Amino acid sequence: MPTLVTASLSHDSLAWDELVRRYAGLVLFVVRSYRLSRADEEAVARVVWLRLVEQLDRVPADTLPVWLAATTRAECTRVQRLRPDESDEVLRAASRHQALRDALEMLSPADRDLLTMLAAEPPCPDVEISRALDIPISSVGPARVRVLATVRSYLVGQAAA
Repeated sequence: MPTLVTASLSHDSLAWDELVRRYAGLVLFVVRSYRLSRADEEAVARVVWLRLVEQLDRVPADTLPVWLAATTRAECTRVQRLRPDESDEVLRAASRHQALRDALEMLSPADRDLLTMLAAEPPCPDVEISRALDIPISSVGPARVRVLATVRSYLVGQAAA
């Protein structure tokens, strides 16, 4: 391996390619242990190889695997600090879903049915809503506005609490 490092320092692209081929698995193994996104994994690997290019003349050949693993861990940790924790995002999403369920629970059954029909994919036409809820078709639009405003007000109040 010292000859690969020496040859790479002499701008031998074949030696550099072999060095990368030999240790790419180590870098990938360390990166994957951090459970980053695929894009972050690729970004970390690029940074690690760039740092090696920049510091190859200062890394003793016999410590190269240790240096690569340590540099990869440090970069993964840096990326994790910059990215929001996925578990935090999952908790926020769960909280938003629960607040929406709570808002729906406070509605009357007719208003809940209206929202359900509006949320259908594709949304139910006003004429079907009118028939299903036994309300005049001219009342569907104002009812929609009123119910959505009620839910929005509830959710804003919950967010402020």
